[in-house]
Amino acid sequence: MKKIDILARIHDGSITSDEAWSIHDSIIYDGVVNFQDVMMLTLLEHRAFCHGVNYDELSRWRYGGWPSTCQICGREIDINREHWLARSKEENAPFGLAHIACLPVSRESKEGEK
Repeated sequence: MKKIDILARIHDGSITSDEAWSIHDSIIYDGVVNFQDVMMLTLLEHRAFCHGVNYDELSRWRYGGWPSTCQICGREIDINREHWLARSKEENAPFGLAHIACLPVSRESKEGEK
């Protein structure tokens, strides 16, 4: 399957977000298991995508810079060295990053530790 730099195409305006999702769907439906490679996503971009960050936002991160601070504690996040999770504070709000250690532990998971 031919490779496509999906984030570059969004950034340069040659495709829309809807077109990016159509390309994504056709790759997935064709049974391509390495869509990260076909879509030319870096490992970090792929991880953020799997956390729910959409292609438009990933394109902004690639070309404008990734979030650099934790949404919870405010300290710097080194995306290449630290454990992080891409998250949105509210529904339909932009995504940011949070240190895994800063995430609140749910009551259910605490009860499971007993």
